Amino acid sequence: MKMKKQLASVLVVAVPLLIGNSYDVNAAIQDNSNELGANYVSEKNTDALFVNLFSFGKDSTITGYVSSGITDIGIEINGKDIGGLGIAPGSQTFTLPDFLVSQITSLEDNVTLVGRAAPSGEVIARQQVVMIDGTNENTGTLSPTPFLIDRMSTLTGSFTGDISTVALRINGDIHEQVGVRGNGTFSYPIVISNLEDRVEVLGYNGNGDLVTSARVLLEERESYDRIVSANAERLHEQAIWVTGTFSTIAEFNKSIKMMVPEINGIRDYSQLVFVDSPNQNGAFDIRITGVSQGDSIKLIGLTANSVTADVFELTGI
Repeated sequence: MKMKKQLASVLVVAVPLLIGNSYDVNAAIQDNSNELGANYVSEKNTDALFVNLFSFGKDSTITGYVSSGITDIGIEINGKDIGGLGIAPGSQTFTLPDFLVSQITSLEDNVTLVGRAAPSGEVIARQQVVMIDGTNENTGTLSPTPFLIDRMSTLTGSFTGDISTVALRINGDIHEQVGVRGNGTFSYPIVISNLEDRVEVLGYNGNGDLVTSARVLLEERESYDRIVSANAERLHEQAIWVTGTFSTIAEFNKSIKMMVPEINGIRDYSQLVFVDSPNQNGAFDIRITGVSQGDSIKLIGLTANSVTADVFELTGI
């Protein structure tokens, strides 16, 4: 008996094509039966393709950024090529629409975006889509403090809700998780020197599920005064004494006039001290209370207009 040939399943994908100065949506038939081979690579050239976090159960699109060499974005779910979308020439952003994204049916799905170049179809970049559980209403929040590049080595902040650990995602790469503090704060050792880096802090619950995230604001400030030295001595379990010096300059609006401690990412303005005194000559001594062993403590130098002039991390306490 002659066997009937089984037809491969197909998926109709709408791909915007640029015609003149306008777009035309054309139906393209794409084979959906092919499985990825054993040499599948989950990440490739993430500098050329950056995918924003996707909130499963809440977001209806996937967005991100691409380099100029990528002309279309494809989506693979659990090893299957689902379809794709054309990228307008010169565009640096993309949005995968609902009819593609809706095929993600579970947080357990393995979703990867693939950036290709026309007309060869060469794969330029791959990046896995990081998914957050958007169906959980009690996810909590993360509030990272602004990070001064080349001036700080620890990211600090506060959180609310069911968050047990945090991790950093830098330019698409997720770094290891660290535990949060019981007082609602967190700190994460980090070195960032590029203002163009994309940095996010990720929050995980007690089950290890990614439940929330927040973008980290990177800042590059002009160096007004600098805190030259700051030596801390522990007075007792909850207090330290800090002595040091700072450089002085003539411009009133650029000089350090005040100092305030930042404890585990939270500036305690109740302990603000004025240091611009004729008798101080760039020297200061400050008593800081409410600090415990292992806390992240920074000394913030402020101008008369409360602009941050310098940040000095206290160590060896």
